[in-house]
Amino acid sequence: MNKVLKILSIVLLLLVVSCTHRNEALRLLEKAQNCVETAPDSALSYLDSIFLAEKFLSKENYMEYIITNVQAKHKNHKDIKDDTIIFEAKRYFTGKAHSSKLIAYSYLYSGCVYDERQEYDKAINEYNYAFHAAELIHDSLLMFRSISYIANIYSKEDYYDKALEKQLQSINYINKDDKEKLAGSYANISRIHLISLNNDSSIYYIDKAMDVVADTDNKQLLSYVYQIAHVIYKECKKYDEAKDFLRLSMETNEDSSATSLYYLNLAELYLETGEQDSTKRYTHLLINKTDNVNDKAFLASSYGFLSDYYSSVNMNDSALYYQDKLTRIIDKIREDNMKQNIYEVEKKYDYERLSNNYHKKLNSQFKLIIMMLTIVIVLIITISLLIIRKKKNEIYLIRKNEQIAIEMNNLKNEFHLLEDLNSGIKSSVDNILKQRAKLIVKVHNAEKKHKDDDKSVINELKSLVFGSFNKTGLKAAVDLVENTYPKLPAMIKKNYGSLNETEYNVFLLSLLPLSSRDIANLMDLGESSVAKSRTNIRKKIGAEGYGSDIGDFILEKYYISCQQSAISYQ
Repeated sequence: MNKVLKILSIVLLLLVVSCTHRNEALRLLEKAQNCVETAPDSALSYLDSIFLAEKFLSKENYMEYIITNVQAKHKNHKDIKDDTIIFEAKRYFTGKAHSSKLIAYSYLYSGCVYDERQEYDKAINEYNYAFHAAELIHDSLLMFRSISYIANIYSKEDYYDKALEKQLQSINYINKDDKEKLAGSYANISRIHLISLNNDSSIYYIDKAMDVVADTDNKQLLSYVYQIAHVIYKECKKYDEAKDFLRLSMETNEDSSATSLYYLNLAELYLETGEQDSTKRYTHLLINKTDNVNDKAFLASSYGFLSDYYSSVNMNDSALYYQDKLTRIIDKIREDNMKQNIYEVEKKYDYERLSNNYHKKLNSQFKLIIMMLTIVIVLIITISLLIIRKKKNEIYLIRKNEQIAIEMNNLKNEFHLLEDLNSGIKSSVDNILKQRAKLIVKVHNAEKKHKDDDKSVINELKSLVFGSFNKTGLKAAVDLVENTYPKLPAMIKKNYGSLNETEYNVFLLSLLPLSSRDIANLMDLGESSVAKSRTNIRKKIGAEGYGSDIGDFILEKYYISCQQSAISYQ
């Protein structure tokens, strides 16, 4: 009797717990559905709090849960391409006489999943079904979204005429009091016209968007539209208007954390218009702000701009500094993405573990039997596969050994051929370098000798040999060395930064098969000055005790540096 009472108590307790969980799950689902449009982040939090939704919700409620979950994730800009369970909810609601609104939503977010999976034909098909289902219940918001999403797909596939047609159609389903959607649609139409190079139409529609938001007190929306207007006018090369709208956007934006982004946009705009003083001013403001910003994507954009800016003004040390910071922040972004992926996997694993524990408590004996049967089946299959694989491996190894012996002989022969080829290539490169250097010297001497004569022939020779008639013989010779050894200038600046410009040029020209007289002639110096520069170079690079020419010395260092870089990269 006591045992029966204990069993009944346990059963009753389980029923009470189950009912409590079911009521709590339903309550959280209703709260999520009520706020998913206005506060999708809160809705997603409610949905994540539901434990084992498929167990504690009815079939219909669980299907609603699936739709609401995909809807909340989509509105929070989360990845939904793997949420194909939405297709099951669509089949459920379209297979029976259910709410037309739920049918419309199931089609709409099925389309969103296909959209993110880049299955655009299927996505358009689902959006069209969603539109017709929404049309039956006169839901203008759903009709607007369906058409807008189709327009976005056409834009992504570069069908701009179709995209424009759908965007114009979507305006018919916007509530005239909904200034945000109306302004957003006009902005999208403006963007499509801009891509299609219809600049006048693009400006017309962005002006309409600004007229719409001008009647509202929504400063956030106003700032957003001004920001888009700045982009449109900038692309249309109307830089003065672009600057005005960017400043208006900055003035109406109440989010102080966005200031650094405006500094970046202003600096880029002034750099594009060639206004150096303003560019410099906003660049310094941007630099002062970056230390207080934690947005890694913004920092990556800022460091990229700063690197390009300082490179454009020949401040190479600063350019390299920000290029290094850019590389580091990109690595950090990749690391964070990896950690986030690991976190999601762990979260999924924890959820499955809790689910398994729950089912084990409900029916441990049944689980044990299934587990034992599974183990036996897996063992039988595994042993069979191992036996088959072992036999295949034995045959494979025999054949592989035969192939390896043949390939080894072939590789030895190819290696000897490559050694001969490498020797020939090196000799050819040296000959080409020697002949090119001699040509440069000859053209340089010819230019000096005939400087007062007709320059057309000389300019033609310079264009052919130097690459441009505006180049000097010195510049052409230095370019020849830098192009032949592309990593050499960076190595010299890094390791031998104390060299002045004259010493640097003498250093590079020493790599060419030129006499001291040729080098002095190219540099408009005396031979004694070249000799003095070489003496200074030896002291600065630590080659005073080096017996060979400084050209051999630096090439030796150069190839060692290249080998170390290759090893480091591997």
